Amino acid sequence: MDDLSVYVEGWVVRPGKYVGPTTLGRLVAAAGGISPNAWGSITIIRTLVSGRRIVVAVPVRGKRADLLLEPGDVVRVANGDGD
Repeated sequence: MDDLSVYVEGWVVRPGKYVGPTTLGRLVAAAGGISPNAWGSITIIRTLVSGRRIVVAVPVRGKRADLLLEPGDVVRVANGDGD
């Protein structure tokens, strides 16, 4: 991958493309935070060089690890009903 971008979509104030690498916490902060309506999970989707995808889900609310994101990662913040 040529660029260092990471992406956030879903229930954040400013979804979009951000410069990485960064951590999950910093990305969410840069995106303006999680909407108060979001109560589902945060899903991190990482595509490996082989094309295989790794999906990691972490809770929206409560304690969570501040995971290091890699270029190309997509972070989805869900509101709990699939959105």
